[in-house]
Amino acid sequence: MNRLVSVIIPCFNAETSIGKSIESVYEQDWNNIELIVVDDGSTDNSKKEIVKWRDLSDDRFTLKYVFQKNAGPGSAINRGLKEVSGTYLTLLDADDYYLPQSISKRARYLNEHENCPMVRSNGYIESGDDRWLFVYDEKEKTDPDVFSMLMKGKTNNWAGSYMIRTDRLFDFYPDREIYPSRFGQNLQLMLPVAKDSRCGFIDEPLMVYVRNSISLSQESDIKKKKKKSLDNIEGYYDIRLKMNELLFDDNKERLYWNIIADGIRYKSMLNLGIELNDFKMIENTYKNLVRIKQSDIDAQISYWNYKNKFIAVLFRVKRKIWKALKLEKETNDS
Repeated sequence: MNRLVSVIIPCFNAETSIGKSIESVYEQDWNNIELIVVDDGSTDNSKKEIVKWRDLSDDRFTLKYVFQKNAGPGSAINRGLKEVSGTYLTLLDADDYYLPQSISKRARYLNEHENCPMVRSNGYIESGDDRWLFVYDEKEKTDPDVFSMLMKGKTNNWAGSYMIRTDRLFDFYPDREIYPSRFGQNLQLMLPVAKDSRCGFIDEPLMVYVRNSISLSQESDIKKKKKKSLDNIEGYYDIRLKMNELLFDDNKERLYWNIIADGIRYKSMLNLGIELNDFKMIENTYKNLVRIKQSDIDAQISYWNYKNKFIAVLFRVKRKIWKALKLEKETNDS
């Protein structure tokens, strides 16, 4: 049963990559695809690269081109959601691309698992000539509680790596409006459908996330990197708090997840401080992690690896023992 699959690609000044993204959708072997490209006020030749694909529209593949004044990716997604008519929905960033059978394998999975609201897949991170899988951990692949993993920042939420049922999504967003932030669009779509549900995972790389490297060779580059990264951390933190308001009626439950969001925020800042060799940021963020009781073993290793490598080794031994004991308990329980 080839149910209609809607694909949204938000685009802003992506003339050099949008053609490859659209081509990767067009070349899919699923025979019922609706591609919605939302041009968020591009000032380059993005429109030219997009609209030439409309001539290839047929019963198998249709392309809708929507233009709006620049308002950011959250607004572009909202505009695209209003055009969606498919049973299933997947997003793709204009820098990234699908691998063959990406859509068909996920759509067939949802066809065969009617109670499953979302299926994810593995994929590649691509940086220059290097490429590596973004999911290695077996628990991350097999744990059906994707909601908790997303809430705790234990798994990725990249566009192109998941497909969801639109009826479940639009039950939560009847006006087809998410919070129009520059950050966290995928979290806003994935969390509502994953809550109280078992989600699937296809252990195959079905998409490529293209990472653009940033040079830190000059002081000005480092300052830009720090500002951009902090903006990103704060943006995602803001989204997590807003989603907690929408997802939880119980104040105690919402407070618990707000503390988890605080922990994710400070851990990200700790890692950034280590990357930038920013001693003040490292000390302050680690103290905050300890204060809110979110200093887990990984954060402790990161901190002490910077401060005192011998102590970091002791924490690594502790983690290894802890994992061995946990594995033994899980084996005995099964």
